[in-house]
Amino acid sequence: MNFSQLSYTEMKVRLDELRENPWNFFRAADPEEVRELALSIREHGLLHPIVVRPVEGGYEIISGHRRKQALEYLGVKETTVRVVEVDDVEAELMLIDANLESRALSPMEVARAIRRKKELMGERRGRKERNNCANYSGKTSQLLASEFGLSPRQIENYDKLNDLIPELQLLVERGKLKPTTAVHIASWPPEAQRDLYEALGDEIAELKVKEVMKLKEESERGYFVLRILQRKLEEVEARLAEYTQAEELKENLKEEIARLRLQKKQLEYDIIDRQNALKALENRAVKKGAALIELLERLCRPVQAALPDIEHYLGEGLEDEAFRAYALRWAAVLRQAALLIEERLQSKMRRVK
Repeated sequence: MNFSQLSYTEMKVRLDELRENPWNFFRAADPEEVRELALSIREHGLLHPIVVRPVEGGYEIISGHRRKQALEYLGVKETTVRVVEVDDVEAELMLIDANLESRALSPMEVARAIRRKKELMGERRGRKERNNCANYSGKTSQLLASEFGLSPRQIENYDKLNDLIPELQLLVERGKLKPTTAVHIASWPPEAQRDLYEALGDEIAELKVKEVMKLKEESERGYFVLRILQRKLEEVEARLAEYTQAEELKENLKEEIARLRLQKKQLEYDIIDRQNALKALENRAVKKGAALIELLERLCRPVQAALPDIEHYLGEGLEDEAFRAYALRWAAVLRQAALLIEERLQSKMRRVK
C-alpha cells in the first residue's frame, strides 16, 4: 500500500486532543532537539502538519510526536492536522515509515523497525497466504531491503539484533557495542548472553568478532567466561608492569586486578563444586587438629614442667623396687600415648603423599 496516496482531511484540533501512539518504540526527542525544532517552527511555521487518525476521545498521532512537543514548548494550543482513516496495521506501518524518512535512526531502532515491519507485513498478507508461501521470509527480506536501502543479508543481520538481551541492546543503542559484533552474540541463547554480560559488563564491547565466534564453540557452559577473565587479567597485569612509575594508575589497576581475581575465583567455585567440599573438609580438620593440640598441651606441659623433679627423684629412688615398678607403669603409659600420636601422624603423611 502506498501511504502517500491516502486521502486525508485537514482540520484544526487542540493539542490536548492528540494522543501519543502506543506503538511508538522510537527514541524520544531530548529537550535540546525539541527546543531547536520549536525555534524553526517559530521562524518558518509548521511546514508539515501532524498526521493523525480518529480514536475514542481524540486523535492518535501517526507522524508528528516531536512537532507536538515543539508546539507545546511554544505555548501553542491549537494546530492543523491531517486526519486519515486507517486500521491498526496501516497506522503502525505509517508510523514506522515516517520515522525512517525523517530521522537518523540508531542500529537498534532500525532493527526494531525491521522486525516490526516483518510482523505487520505478515498480518497484511494474511495467515493463509504465509502458510502457503515457503519463501515468504525471503521475499519479505527482499522487499524490506529495497525500502531500507540495504541488502537482504543486512536486513537479516539487523533483525537478529532483536534477539539480544535488553542490557546488550542498550549497549548497541548507546554505540558502545558494534552491530557487527552484536549480531554474532545475538545467536547465543539468552542465558549464555547474560553469563557473558555479567562477566564483562560494558567491557564486552572490546570483544572482536573472531573472539565471539570462538567463544560460541566452547562446549562447557561457563568456561568461556573464565577464559575471558583470564585474558583480561593478563592484560591488566601487563599494563601494571608497564606503568610502575605512575602510582595513582598502579593503585587503580591493582584494584581492577583484585576485582577480576575475585570474580574469577567465584566462578571457578561455581564450576568446580569439589573445591567447596574440600574446603569444608579442611575446616573440619583444622578444628579437630586444634582440639588435639590443646589436649596434647594439657597432657605434656605438666610432664615437661616436672622433668627436673623426675630426674631428681629417679636418682634417689631407683633402689626402691616398688618405686621402680610404679615409675615404669607410668612411663609405659606415656610411651603408649607418644607411639599412638606418632603412628597416626605418619599414616596421615603417607596418605597426603
